[in-house]
Amino acid sequence: PRTQGSWTARKHASTQAYFEWMPVRPTSLAGGQHLYRRFRFGTLTELIIPDLRSYRDKQSSARVDDPTQSITGAEQYTWLETSVTTSSTRWQVIGSEVMMVPLTIPESTDPRLADWLHEKIGLPQDGIPVNNDQWDGYAAERRKLLSAIDAAGKKNVVLVAGDIHSSWASELPLNVSHYGSDRSGRTVACEFTVPSITAASPHDTIAVNRALEAPTTALLSAGREAIRLTNPWIKDVELTSHGFGVMTVTAARAEMEWFYVDDVLDPRSATRRAFGWHTRAGDPKLRRT
Repeated sequence: PRTQGSWTARKHASTQAYFEWMPVRPTSLAGGQHLYRRFRFGTLTELIIPDLRSYRDKQSSARVDDPTQSITGAEQYTWLETSVTTSSTRWQVIGSEVMMVPLTIPESTDPRLADWLHEKIGLPQDGIPVNNDQWDGYAAERRKLLSAIDAAGKKNVVLVAGDIHSSWASELPLNVSHYGSDRSGRTVACEFTVPSITAASPHDTIAVNRALEAPTTALLSAGREAIRLTNPWIKDVELTSHGFGVMTVTAARAEMEWFYVDDVLDPRSATRRAFGWHTRAGDPKLRRT
């Protein structure tokens, strides 16, 4: 602040520059510009884009179950919940800057013991978060939103996420500890997370030289299995490749296909389809394509 000015002034200047130079429509609320918005594509899809960086509370592992801990801020949360639950289109697609799916270390695979540990000892209801920078750091607000989606009877809510530089296909359960055991753990929505184009993947971060390639591959292979074993709502995860996702939405289903490029530094490198997952209208569970 001493050399660059106040944070508020710099934020205002950067927001002004963004809207002046980026090919997006400016939006306003309560006299100020904001980035969150929504787009409607006929009666088929509404694309809802929240801003999960500008209004969030500071990350805190001790407060993940605190109902006042917010990743959206109060005003934007109301907008987000209302946008999803009152949408009249067949599909509601939320573009989430960070993953919503719980990526946690569960306290127990027994839902009764998990409930007891939460109620009596105060352990996080959805498990111990691995990364509190994403929705896991705001678990109470996540449950609030998923409960609202469930109460509104919305069966066609799909999230598309990024930020984590890897590929994920996941279901979003209403109650994590009861997933697969009873109705309270039912799937409410699903999420597709696409990889980075060039930013370092988990593999790149670990394998900093050629000698580390083989052990890194083995480590991440074991890590993938551990993730899916402890977080069974995560149906697929790939921690190495760079590329992009192509999403296709029809009246019958929403599908994501992941495409990878073998060498992002080689313009001649071919693009290959790696895998795909889809969800059917009226049933938020995932199926491999």
